[in-house]
Amino acid sequence: MLIIVIGGLFKVKTAYKVLLIFCKHSAVSGQRSVVSGQWSVVSGQRSAV
Repeated sequence: MLIIVIGGLFKVKTAYKVLLIFCKHSAVSGQRSVVSGQWSVVSGQRSAV
């Protein structure tokens, strides 16, 4: 019984770590897309000027 509980906790921990890493990556890629969006706006303004 104890082994099953420990195994379950380990799985939850691993899943949590994966989720955390995934969230960090998605946040970073989100920031990058925002930055690239700003760059396209800036280049658009330059071409308009």
